[in-house]
Amino acid sequence: MDHDKPLLIKRYASRRLYNTETSDYVTLEDLARVIQSGRDLSVIDLKTGDDVTRQYLLQIIAEHEAKGKNVLPLGLLTDLIRSYSSEAEAVIPQFLAATFQPEAQPANPQGWQGRPTKDLAEIRQQLADLQDRLARL
Repeated sequence: MDHDKPLLIKRYASRRLYNTETSDYVTLEDLARVIQSGRDLSVIDLKTGDDVTRQYLLQIIAEHEAKGKNVLPLGLLTDLIRSYSSEAEAVIPQFLAATFQPEAQPANPQGWQGRPTKDLAEIRQQLADLQDRLARL
């Protein structure tokens, strides 16, 4: 098993998901655990050959949100939907990717707790300004 390569999951016509490394069927929760462990995966529809990974990742997020594990603010979800019908469509994915990159996170997360209130207010204002600019695109 090469854990540097994405785990290949095959989706059969019955919509069952098959782990090609362990030779067994898996659930969405199994896929979530693989991702949470740090491993990437790829879900391929056997009938069409299409890569349906994005569909399953969104489904995992939707199930977690439905279970009350609300991580994504409503404003962000709303802005994402709006971005599909605007020029922001090109900017939003890059912004989100940069936000969630490990190197974008502070080396010492507890350092953020001690930041002066003035700095946090300035950051919030900058974020609000950025949202306003994106909304105008």
